Amino acid sequence: MKIRSGLVSNSSSSSFTCDVCGTNESGMDLGLEDIGMSQCVNGHTFCDSEEVVTDVEKKTPKEMREEMLKYYKTVEPSTYIEVQDAKDEELDDFWTDYLEEISGEERWETSSDKCPVCQFKNATILDVATYYMKKAGTKREDMAELFKKEFGSYEKLKEFLK
Repeated sequence: MKIRSGLVSNSSSSSFTCDVCGTNESGMDLGLEDIGMSQCVNGHTFCDSEEVVTDVEKKTPKEMREEMLKYYKTVEPSTYIEVQDAKDEELDDFWTDYLEEISGEERWETSSDKCPVCQFKNATILDVATYYMKKAGTKREDMAELFKKEFGSYEKLKEFLK
């Protein structure tokens, strides 16, 4: 019989890698909000600092107000009234609070218009490699064979790629 001592937990570890800069974060019960990353609807993961367009930059005061009112109507009626009565120049503060409140929900399904990969601000290494292989008419198996002939070992390939 196995006897466990010390901390025993049902926690699970998570790991996220930014498709733009390559930053890798991992930890127990880690969420995207904990590490300042988001994932778009197409599955690209990216650091918040990589985001292309913020909602504040692309929304008019009218659009901001409408979005917040729709959200706060059922979630927080007192804030709904404050937003409804606020002057346009006061909306930025409400908007910042609103974005923080919904950030956990949106981190997993960020729209493609805010994703640096979907907007071609940057490309994933997989997309770049796949593109060049398709243009060259090369298959992955062909590349593996080429690596084997040219480098002989994975360590030599890694050294070459540095």
